[in-house]
Amino acid sequence: MLWRIMVATSLLLLTGCTDLPPKSFDDACVLAYSQSGWAKTLADAQDEYQVPPGLVMSVIFHESTFNAQARPPRQTVLGFIPWRKSTAYGYAQIKNETWQWYKDKHPGLLKSRTHFSDSVDFIGWYYTLFRERTQNSIVGDYDIGKHFYLAYHDGLGGHSRKSYEGNKWLLAKARKVSERAMMYDKQLANCL
Repeated sequence: MLWRIMVATSLLLLTGCTDLPPKSFDDACVLAYSQSGWAKTLADAQDEYQVPPGLVMSVIFHESTFNAQARPPRQTVLGFIPWRKSTAYGYAQIKNETWQWYKDKHPGLLKSRTHFSDSVDFIGWYYTLFRERTQNSIVGDYDIGKHFYLAYHDGLGGHSRKSYEGNKWLLAKARKVSERAMMYDKQLANCL
């Protein structure tokens, strides 16, 4: 009987130490303060990269719904062999090769796509690359958010080639990312 109580207590303690997705995704202030350190991480990224925190949160919302372990759904080959089409993983759904590129520029042994702070830093770094590539030619919060997400999804080269043209699904999603980013930024102005 005692061992059952100890196991149950251990499990409760372990689940309390993990980053569980918040229950509500429409209040940026609640989200930012739902986990220890998230608000500071967003503020630090804003200071270092000039990336709007609402945009960071919107990208994470649309990529993983704040799930640290998120992966694309599995597909099957030949009807029974499980296979993933993409290596995207973590809060920001970063692919292996893009994550390696980031880590080459930001070395560190413990960096992980499942750490909120590392995912936020990655998005800030990528935002800087995007702004340098577009040379600040995109004006307006709405267009910046929309075009950043297009570059985030299709890569910087894909964005330069306008690979998103004609992709109604992606254009609609980029619009939603931008709209949520503006909503989050208005909310965060009162609490971050």
